[in-house]
Amino acid sequence: MNILALDPSSTAIGWAYHVKSSPPLAGGTLCESGVFRPPDVADRLDTTLTWLNDWFDAAISDCIPGVIAYEDSSAVMARNQMRGARQMENTALIRLVAGRHGVPLVRYAPNGIKKYATGNGHATKRQMVDACNRTFGLSLSEADHDQADAIWIMDMAINDVPGMDQNMAARKAKKKRAQSRKKKEPRLF
Repeated sequence: MNILALDPSSTAIGWAYHVKSSPPLAGGTLCESGVFRPPDVADRLDTTLTWLNDWFDAAISDCIPGVIAYEDSSAVMARNQMRGARQMENTALIRLVAGRHGVPLVRYAPNGIKKYATGNGHATKRQMVDACNRTFGLSLSEADHDQADAIWIMDMAINDVPGMDQNMAARKAKKKRAQSRKKKEPRLF
């Protein structure tokens, strides 16, 4: 299955894609990755979102993904409200474009991505980039942290690491099973 992985931030989108016929990432092959930065248009949100919408449409047309995997930081409150709002808008646009194209989504929590990549759910950007360079034989700089995150997200999707929705469903099922195993006391009323 072709996979498009995205790491949306407030100013850029890290991206990576893998095509089914390519060897797994652990083998050292990555189809393509990079960072998309919309033009600097200051507060012109409509222009930025239009650029991103067009870029997402083109990326989906080029890659024809069977799934889009992305970092969903909606549960994480940004320190800067404007940056947090921009990041949420980018995430919403990913969901909108994927829905328009009928492509299913897998979302990963930021701490889950960090733990998968480094073993530390609170890893720094530098640690994420270093782990990416070591594991995949790349030479990314710390400025390429969005790209490194997208590569890790893609590796998680390739290796079928459950996303947030699957994890929530599994936790609910586990809780339900635990409740059904509890000895039920007879009720008088």
